[in-house]
Amino acid sequence: MPIANKSADKRLKLANKESSYIMANPFFEDLRHEMAIINRRDSELNKFKRAFLI
Repeated sequence: MPIANKSADKRLKLANKESSYIMANPFFEDLRHEMAIINRRDSELNKFKRAFLI
């Protein structure tokens, strides 16, 4: 495996670990709420883009 892929894999594993920590910790309730709003807006924006680009 090329070195670039190894470092990307390490970053992905770290991001997943941080993400699961945030999801499990009650201290981050507000952050989880904000992330949900952002994800919903992103999916709505993608639907809008698909409707006009296709």
